[in-house]
Amino acid sequence: MYRNQLSRLLASSLIASTLMTIVPIALGATAQDIEHLRNSSMEQRQREANQRAEEQARQVREQMRRTAEENRQRAKDLEDTMRRHEQERVEADRKLRLEAREKEMAQEAAKRMPLRVPPAHACKDLPECASDASPH
Repeated sequence: MYRNQLSRLLASSLIASTLMTIVPIALGATAQDIEHLRNSSMEQRQREANQRAEEQARQVREQMRRTAEENRQRAKDLEDTMRRHEQERVEADRKLRLEAREKEMAQEAAKRMPLRVPPAHACKDLPECASDASPH
């Protein structure tokens, strides 16, 4: 079976190579024309390969440009977020210090001005105390 396949392949190859050499000669083509056809088809394949490579390179450059732009935008967003968080932290810190200072000032004021209870004899002269005093 292997031998049959091999012989068929060999026969097909011989027929194809014979036709490739006979047909151009039968059509009046010279060896130079045949060589030119081979070279032009190679040149065409080379041009097509170059075009594909250039297109792929262009696509890669475009993708790199988009990626770089996305990275710049992400970096900018991250920087803005970090700046905003820092500002929020500073504001919260400032607010806490202000509240602590206000509390401290209130405590100092309370220490300086102790609650004064008016003496009993001073209350007699005040109209508020006079209304509280009821005759016995």
